[in-house]
Amino acid sequence: MDDFENLRADPVGWIMSNIDHDLAGIEWAPDDMDPDYILDIALDAYIIPQFAKAGIAVPERAVLIEGINQLIKQIMWPKFAFGPDDPQTL
Repeated sequence: MDDFENLRADPVGWIMSNIDHDLAGIEWAPDDMDPDYILDIALDAYIIPQFAKAGIAVPERAVLIEGINQLIKQIMWPKFAFGPDDPQTL
């Protein structure tokens, strides 16, 4: 077992897990989340370097953008479910 076993086993899952962790620590409003911006930062910070070390190709950008969009929807679920002014979303 090496440091890249999880990355090689599920590259998209590995990326989404890391981005999900990144988004959990963000304090700005989810309305401002831009999947392209989030992906560009992650690509430079850790995706490209880690994938190069693991010797595998980075998944297609469209697949990653769709995954990030799904993460954003999960984060914003209360707002979608109840509306932005509903007390349950505050």
